[in-house]
Amino acid sequence: MVAGVLATMVTSVGWAQTAATVNGEEISPEVINLFLETRTQKPASQATPAERTAVLEQLTDIYLLTTQPRAKELAEQPRTKAQIELQMRGILAQAVASDFLAKNAATDEEIVAEYNAQMEASPPIEY
Repeated sequence: MVAGVLATMVTSVGWAQTAATVNGEEISPEVINLFLETRTQKPASQATPAERTAVLEQLTDIYLLTTQPRAKELAEQPRTKAQIELQMRGILAQAVASDFLAKNAATDEEIVAEYNAQMEASPPIEY
């Protein structure tokens, strides 16, 4: 299984230029950084070299498994296609919502006005 696997790291100015290739599939720096951020729960720029190495090893394993002929067969099964479709749609929906919120941020005045409206509409409860 390891035969045919080529994993290389090319580093120029720091880790931002890291590229890896597994079975002819390139792992982009964006994928590496996003995976790193989800694993470490911090910005990629704050990751240690050990964290970057561990993440690259994990991604290499993922790419190794997903570039196998059996993975390509499984990707064509209806249930797997549906799972991939749902994941893609969920990610796109989240991106659209985040984009909308970023471009239409509520002002402090709007937040206070909505808070006051909600407080007036809620029943008074005392303990």
